[in-house]
Amino acid sequence: MLDPIRRIGCICLDANAVVSPLDAIEQAIAGEELTDALIVLPEALDLGDAYDRNKATQVFRISDLENVARRCKAAFVAGLSEKSLIPCRRPYNSAFLIDAGNTKPVCLSRKVNPDNKFALWYSAASDGDTQCINYRGLNLAALICKDAEDYNVTKEGLCAALQQRIASCLKNSGRNTAVLAVPARMKCQPNVVAEAWRPEIPEINVIIANVGNCGSGAASGVLLAGREWEPCRSGLCLSELALPDMPRSS
Repeated sequence: MLDPIRRIGCICLDANAVVSPLDAIEQAIAGEELTDALIVLPEALDLGDAYDRNKATQVFRISDLENVARRCKAAFVAGLSEKSLIPCRRPYNSAFLIDAGNTKPVCLSRKVNPDNKFALWYSAASDGDTQCINYRGLNLAALICKDAEDYNVTKEGLCAALQQRIASCLKNSGRNTAVLAVPARMKCQPNVVAEAWRPEIPEINVIIANVGNCGSGAASGVLLAGREWEPCRSGLCLSELALPDMPRSS
């Protein structure tokens, strides 16, 4: 039986890094004890720096990330391209849960917002492709980048129905801990996106894994329930959850 998740976080991945995404991940987690941790990785990580291109090519396969998870006894929510089930259709922009203890990756979400200004390589999905799951003591959901933006600004936006469905699920977490994972390539400030979810769901924990300058306002980070935004400036950043049977450390 797998341990409950007690720590959540992300890895600072610089868009201008010279090493491959997989090498950067392995360097960041080398020697770490990760059996109780969930790490969120950025959107379309397997495309490297090719996200803005019409025809993007994978720089690694999902099986390669599974191998990293097994070697390091780690669990990831990773943004990856996913081949469409419809012949000749562009791939989906998806978020997968990859756990060393699982037999295969679990698709948590496919991006609904077409993001046409920046990416023409993927097909927008329907909001029915996104799920909220019970996972190792968490009530876990994932939304990809713009699908998580502007929460509660309007009830009529492109992703409003999807956001409301996920919010309803996270608000009914019971004794599980509500966690929203957001693989991203945001141009805006991730902390603003994360904090927009808090008024309606005070108990929510949000992880945004962004690709960008790790020293900028667009850096990845974690918003823990009852805490301030914690930016990730370098390497692996993990924060301890307050679980129902475990008081929060000061």
